[in-house]
Amino acid sequence: MDRQEFEHQLRGALRAIHDYVTLQNHPLATLVTGDGGSDDLSRARRFRRALLEAIEDLAPPADSPVGQRQWRGYHILTSRYIEGHTSEETWQELAISERQYYREQQAALQALYDRVWATVQSRAEKSPSPSAESASPGSLDSELERLVRIHDSCDPGKLLFGVVAAVRPLAEAHMIRVDLAVDEGLAPIQTNRTVLRQVFIRVLSSLAVTDEVMAIWVSAQAQASRVWITVRTEMASEPPEPTLQRLREQFSEAEDLARRIRGTWRSLGSTPWGYEIAVGLPTDTQRIILAIEDNPSAIQLMRRYLAREPYRLIHAESGEEALERAQETPPDLITLDIMLPNQDGWEILEALRSEPALERVPIVLASVLAEPALTSAFDVAGYLKKPYTRQELVAMLEDVLGPAS
Repeated sequence: MDRQEFEHQLRGALRAIHDYVTLQNHPLATLVTGDGGSDDLSRARRFRRALLEAIEDLAPPADSPVGQRQWRGYHILTSRYIEGHTSEETWQELAISERQYYREQQAALQALYDRVWATVQSRAEKSPSPSAESASPGSLDSELERLVRIHDSCDPGKLLFGVVAAVRPLAEAHMIRVDLAVDEGLAPIQTNRTVLRQVFIRVLSSLAVTDEVMAIWVSAQAQASRVWITVRTEMASEPPEPTLQRLREQFSEAEDLARRIRGTWRSLGSTPWGYEIAVGLPTDTQRIILAIEDNPSAIQLMRRYLAREPYRLIHAESGEEALERAQETPPDLITLDIMLPNQDGWEILEALRSEPALERVPIVLASVLAEPALTSAFDVAGYLKKPYTRQELVAMLEDVLGPAS
């Protein structure tokens, strides 16, 4: 494989970085991991881990100021390919122009291509080592522990459509039909999208390679405060015990993943002619935080602090814009920077308090000035001294709003 084809293939792998089925059979999986022929998803995990590590290697030193340009390439790669944001969302988050975004994205990708290409070339020069086949026992668990703390709001219909699309080629190769039915108007679910995809990719791909399975039905319905996703099969005959044992092991792993992301797993039983499981996910319980802040770097940092927490951040740069945003999306809490141009935080605070719809919304002041005593004088819920840490921000939100669910 020449360098041009390598770059094309690596770009495709980045787009599929959360899709284990695609990564398992990707042309670069063997080249990058040195795996000579694993027939389960372990090669996909090693390939994905190698890509994530290559991206992490591009991060500047930890003591580098977050807002500086040297962070942008790393932030672009993590935002686009790990967090799944669109290009437009990414350049808006970084407060750069579209033209600058694409220029810096290409530079970041080129640096990543160079790093992974060097790994492939180095591996090719060495004879395979038996130890290369075994991954570190704690690597997957460490990755999962990091992922399960990140709760996203996602559309269950879109998520299942993507899962079924990813697994359908495998099912069709085994002459198995996969159908999807999703009730209209389902509420967003509050979970980790990446891990949830792996739950159902694991379940569906396991069933798709089971000879006795003739058809798979996937459905989603609302019940109370949860969305229940059900997988049901039709079988031509009862699978032999070794096949059943494999399915039990695969489903056990999927169940563990589901429980880690606040999912409720129900095995609805198996018969000689079918199998049925259901997973219940909580609907969107994110609290809305309106940040009134004119510093793009401060907003970018706040987004990253809250990315792993059950809060959704909306942003305004002025009092007038804050009132508009609050009307569009009523906030649960407002953070207010004091040092703002044209209209300072105290004037904005007065304007917010004069709005009947916002008079009961707690407001937290955020400032570089040491003025916590003013919180009582101006009837605000709390005070954050800039620069604050993620722990300080989350502790303040939980102190005002109560513990997150």
